[in-house]
Amino acid sequence: FVEGEIRDLAFHQNRLAILTKDKVSMSVSGQPNDWWRGTVSQLLATGPIDIQSTSSVAGDLRSFVSHNGDLMVFGPHGQFRFSGQKALTPQNASLPQAASYPNTSLATPVSSGNSVYFPTTYGDSAGLSQFSLDPQIQNLSVAMPMAAKQIGMMSGEVQQIVSSATVGLIAVRMKGETNRVYVLEFLPHIDILKQVEPTWSEWVYDFGVDIVSMRITGDYLEFVGLPTEA
Repeated sequence: FVEGEIRDLAFHQNRLAILTKDKVSMSVSGQPNDWWRGTVSQLLATGPIDIQSTSSVAGDLRSFVSHNGDLMVFGPHGQFRFSGQKALTPQNASLPQAASYPNTSLATPVSSGNSVYFPTTYGDSAGLSQFSLDPQIQNLSVAMPMAAKQIGMMSGEVQQIVSSATVGLIAVRMKGETNRVYVLEFLPHIDILKQVEPTWSEWVYDFGVDIVSMRITGDYLEFVGLPTEA
């Protein structure tokens, strides 16, 4: 990653992971400041990892998402996965493509429950997709559109997504909209194989503050704001 742009950071299996445009680098196991092999004669299982995907759409990687023990990597044209089912070593490390769903890259996808939610687009309208493992087919990932029937409701590009599987709520903030949040309410036990109509609502605030960030804490959706300029 030397001389490259660091696009994201994550911690996976006791290794610090750095994401660049087309590569993932991981530190020595248990040593987040150590990126060098301890010996040139042996490739130790605890040694650093430096890997690229062989996929043709892996040339513009954007973000990490830690999800149920796996480490996922998102790019505009595909999703990739480091499995958490076995210890990752330099000998067995690979970055296979898990799916090829297009997504926008301004907002970071979020892990919530058994799913990852990522932003997508329908022309000038934004959308949201639910990415999950298919419970009937091993290692198959599927993405279900969550706003396909709400095309036109969210104009522009998604800037931030926050979610709580416990509460059953996803909040979406759009670029350039400082007093408006779009909220999706869902049942935490949604079956991805069943077609369920998402319930969307639009929350508009007029309290003299521009919303610049948000988070869910417990049962509360909290906002960070700056005074609205006159």
